[in-house]
Amino acid sequence: MKVSLIVSSYGERDLLGKTLQSLDAQTADPEAYEVVVVEGTDGSDSSAAMKNRGIRKARYAICCFLNEGVLLAPDAVESLLQVHGMPNRVCIGRIHGLFQPDHHPALPLLRRIYESADPLKCFKHPLLPTFGDGRQKDLEAFSTSSTPWLLLNAALFSVESSVLHEVGLFDEDFRDQGFEDRELGIRLWQKGCLFRFEPRFRGLIIRNRQRLAPGDADRVRLVEKHRALEVELSSIQTEHNPFSLIKHFKQAISLISMDYPGIGEAIPPMLTEKRLAVGCHSDRLAHEVGATDSFTMNSTTFQSSSDGVGACRVVETLGLLSGANDQHYDTVVVTDSWRIVPHALLQPFFKEMQRIGKTVYLLSSSQLEVRNQLMQSFQEIEQIHSFQIKTHAVQESYTIYELC
Repeated sequence: MKVSLIVSSYGERDLLGKTLQSLDAQTADPEAYEVVVVEGTDGSDSSAAMKNRGIRKARYAICCFLNEGVLLAPDAVESLLQVHGMPNRVCIGRIHGLFQPDHHPALPLLRRIYESADPLKCFKHPLLPTFGDGRQKDLEAFSTSSTPWLLLNAALFSVESSVLHEVGLFDEDFRDQGFEDRELGIRLWQKGCLFRFEPRFRGLIIRNRQRLAPGDADRVRLVEKHRALEVELSSIQTEHNPFSLIKHFKQAISLISMDYPGIGEAIPPMLTEKRLAVGCHSDRLAHEVGATDSFTMNSTTFQSSSDGVGACRVVETLGLLSGANDQHYDTVVVTDSWRIVPHALLQPFFKEMQRIGKTVYLLSSSQLEVRNQLMQSFQEIEQIHSFQIKTHAVQESYTIYELC
């Protein structure tokens, strides 16, 4: 198997030269790869159009995308080819320096090496691990992510050429760089491709020339094109996105009760059960219900839950569902967080809870009934969505319902 390395160039000759120098120094057999440089013809050339031209010129079975200015580690191509030993793989690499601030303490030294005659010495420098990939936290949880396409970035990823042609290449209607990668990733994900993060497939970027802040037009286009993915698209942050949860998350911190006194008596922990706690809650709730996993709704709750839950696995999620993957639970306990999920997302959220849990409990604090217009009521739920809810237990400050 061979790979076509497709390099998008925006006219920065010095950056392109560094990238080509690293490609020439690969430890892989020179016959195992080719380099295809695609230059923007004019200011109206979109990133998607450039990459599609590269795909059409590529001769080999694998297409690997990177931008000018990215140095590839000497063994990167070798590592890449190992991942693609199986079909339908999308390989995402580690990019040292991606999304790192200009004031990073390691940047001045690494920049001097990068700009020297031997930039590949950067990969041997002891400071390089500190100059990490800004997506590191998400990459570490990659195997459990239900939205792996969010991490797709043209700075370094690869796909089989035949699969790219099958799903239809990059959508050239995306004008700014960034979302055309994610949109392609959604189609690859829908096709059933396996996304794989390979830490040995790595590069370095010092001068980030990517336009990584796409405008709202591209965000809206992504949502409009894939409306069926309501829950997954909740992570696309824009005021024009009808599925945006940002304002609801802000409400969650101030309005959702963090503790539920007596919850351990109403839903006693069972040593033999696998249990999931979902939403905004403290470590106390997770401990009292005997949760084995906890999906938190924001960074505030994540920190609170992480401080004292012991063996409970804590995952910070945005759409509440990332992390579930194909895991299943005997019991799922959802805090008041469900009440600030928008109507458009509530039905798929409930369906997902029922899919992964044999028994699903919904907590509802009495003091939140009329405090904010974002709060859901059970009457609305039963009218708008065909879900049945029955009372499990009534506590002094909250009620526990069971989702049927």
